[in-house]
Amino acid sequence: MKASTKANNEGEVAAAFQGTVRRLGARFTGYDTIAGAGTNSCVLHYLTNDHDIEKGSVMLLDAGAEVGYYTADVTRTWPVSGKFSKEQKAIYDLVLKAQNAAIDLVKPGRKHHEGYDAAMRVLSDGLVDLGILTGDKESVYKSAAYSRFSMHGISHWIGLDVHDTGNYQQEPGKRGGSRVLEAGMALTVEPGIYIPKDARDIDAKWRGIGVRIEDVLLVTPDGNRNLSDKLPRTVESLEAVLNQRD
Repeated sequence: MKASTKANNEGEVAAAFQGTVRRLGARFTGYDTIAGAGTNSCVLHYLTNDHDIEKGSVMLLDAGAEVGYYTADVTRTWPVSGKFSKEQKAIYDLVLKAQNAAIDLVKPGRKHHEGYDAAMRVLSDGLVDLGILTGDKESVYKSAAYSRFSMHGISHWIGLDVHDTGNYQQEPGKRGGSRVLEAGMALTVEPGIYIPKDARDIDAKWRGIGVRIEDVLLVTPDGNRNLSDKLPRTVESLEAVLNQRD
């Protein structure tokens, strides 16, 4: 995160992550690092990491180290200026609210898809509140209009592979499945909103903002443990890290 405040190119941010985890003992990354700034934060599985970083943009870093054959998979999004703009903060807080709603449902006895459903309801209602989607909230949610800006599932098993094996009991065309969560399972929770620059029907102030927040959760007998919770996750904690003096 700190490297991004002085970086000119996305590759410098990817390199900072990879060099750090290597120094800390990880021989490999769990998958190709994704470091997308500005409009590239809206590109799923963006891998080139070679564009200049626009002043005032957000940086989305999706990255994980592999240690002892187990991989992490974590995403953080932050402002390279050190402070979120009003619009960036609004989108970020909405995604964080959706993630927290899904995390609350990671516990034994709940179904895998319940977190997705809860997160999408939060995102849908929030996009209406922000004026990005229009209509009454119930109709907008039922129409799945939110999927234009949030087009992926929000959870997968993780372990020896970044998308580890395991049955979700998933119905065709649905996100998540009816698999009941049990203690000992490990999975990600990663909602996101992506408003590309070419979304001409959306107010220009929202365009080019992509936010995803991803953590690795362990299902425990009485709830869950966020294995990546030491990384800053709120607007306030992110801005504090970015503005720390070495």
